[in-house]
Amino acid sequence: MIPHALHVVKFVFTVSITLTGIVFCCVLAPTMPNSFRSAANVLTHVVVPLAAVVDLFLCRPQKLGYKQFFFALIPPVYYLVFAGIGYALDWDFGGGNNYPYFFLNWDSPAGAFGFSSEMPYFMGCVWWIVLLILFISGISIGYIALIKKLNGRASRQT
Repeated sequence: MIPHALHVVKFVFTVSITLTGIVFCCVLAPTMPNSFRSAANVLTHVVVPLAAVVDLFLCRPQKLGYKQFFFALIPPVYYLVFAGIGYALDWDFGGGNNYPYFFLNWDSPAGAFGFSSEMPYFMGCVWWIVLLILFISGISIGYIALIKKLNGRASRQT
């Protein structure tokens, strides 16, 4: 039998890879020409997230409580701290940028709390972070609700 803690870890990483796929497809790919022509991009950002989600529901934990959705916030918050430290210390994340993605560019025309008509910087970093945290929470709670529903249906059938 698989320990419950490992099911929680699997849930957390599935939420994280789901976020990776959605952010790539909906936020980053539209700003990157030919992003879907790269097999590495498609495999990493589309196929792997879809496979992880399918696996979560096919091999789902028997118990997963709503309180455990908070665990899914750990990896993205860790990454935001990592990226913030890199920004403050002027690390090169590639292309001479001291930020990994445009929505973590604190020197963008929108800044931290502002808004801009310059794409893709239409809102400040804080608003992106709030949106990401809300989105991750929604994915987490949605996955837990679906797991509970599938488990309830499976237990009624046996």
